[in-house]
Amino acid sequence: MPTIRRITDIERPLVEALEKRGRSVEKAMGAFLRVSVGEKIYVIDNKDHSGPVMLSNLRGWIDSFDRGDHLILLTMGFFHPRCYQYLIDEKILSRIALIGIGLRDFYDEEAKATAFGEVEGGVFDAVVSVLGDRGIDVDVVTCKYCGGRVVAYCSSCGALLCKSHFIQCPLCKATLCHTDVSDCYYKHEC
Repeated sequence: MPTIRRITDIERPLVEALEKRGRSVEKAMGAFLRVSVGEKIYVIDNKDHSGPVMLSNLRGWIDSFDRGDHLILLTMGFFHPRCYQYLIDEKILSRIALIGIGLRDFYDEEAKATAFGEVEGGVFDAVVSVLGDRGIDVDVVTCKYCGGRVVAYCSSCGALLCKSHFIQCPLCKATLCHTDVSDCYYKHEC
């Protein structure tokens, strides 16, 4: 079980971890923390509610920041699967990380922390390290079939897919599970 009740419980340890790594950290207007890494700006924000973060909420949150900022959103809940699909569709996967610390869906019985998006780099590593110190191990969301890095999702079943496990329909360009792992391609109608 998570050993934090609110995301703000990790504010001080997170600031210390980032400063120890030589990062400039400040309290951000309208966000949790703002971190400068050379020319890049990372904004770390939080949602303490334990329910799902829906796509409309995520869109509004992303739009409230500059397009050049790298964003990390932590929530005590989980992200609706459409949030992951939105990041892939909008091609903003490389600058946004979503970290859900609570239950992953309505049927989970215990919390399982997951991360999706830009899950590499010093700022993300510091966040994961601080959560790890609190007993929260963060698993990166990966391809449903092999554990590879997610680059697409199936328009039929919604499975998150790596570059080896998706195929596009030659007629409508829909992304589908590769024929080696699923029959979504054969069931697809355009």
